[in-house]
Amino acid sequence: MFFKIKRRDGPARIGELLVNKSKIITPNILFVNSKRFKAPDFADILITNNDSKKVKATLKISDYFVYLKDLSKEFNLSEIKIQKKEKNNYYVLPGNKDVIDKISKDNSASFFIIANAFQLFQQPKKFVDFIVTLREKIGYQKIIYLPSIGNPNNFALLSYMCVDFFDSLQAIVAARNNMLLFQKGQNYIEEINELPCSCPSCIKFKDELDDMDFVQFLIITTM
Repeated sequence: MFFKIKRRDGPARIGELLVNKSKIITPNILFVNSKRFKAPDFADILITNNDSKKVKATLKISDYFVYLKDLSKEFNLSEIKIQKKEKNNYYVLPGNKDVIDKISKDNSASFFIIANAFQLFQQPKKFVDFIVTLREKIGYQKIIYLPSIGNPNNFALLSYMCVDFFDSLQAIVAARNNMLLFQKGQNYIEEINELPCSCPSCIKFKDELDDMDFVQFLIITTM
């Protein structure tokens, strides 16, 4: 795994990640790929906890990266010691500003995953403070991935905050509930009276939007 920054605009940047001989432009979306949820063909990079035979770049994560935000500092510090010994390319950390110094010291990981990003995101002031502090401590040559919170409503802002990767989890949840995600928010399909856009999926169902299936919802939401 090799990452380099191609262009910058304030704290935001465009980067290039080399994974399995594939070049991935960041910011980007990690598409969940499993037996239940197949990643769309246009996905640049996949995320899975299974052995993948895909030709595309794939990030395989074996750890659980969702746990409670307010666990004790002692618990978080014990996890830090365990992960540093394993010396993986990725590092799963809690959204706890108090442990950032310990995490960033002598850490060779290049891919930092915020375990409880969804919980932290509900507290905007703490979220911003955490992301800014983390970026300052780990430096600008390393990658930050926020699981479970990326959607069209916040991609631009989070990218400007120097976040490099999101995932398709919010899109999957929305698709399961017959909802579409937009820059201005979300809508149930029955609330939409006209085509949301001119993508192939919308044009295909222009007369019967209610006939869209899960896959079409997912494709529209993440295009």
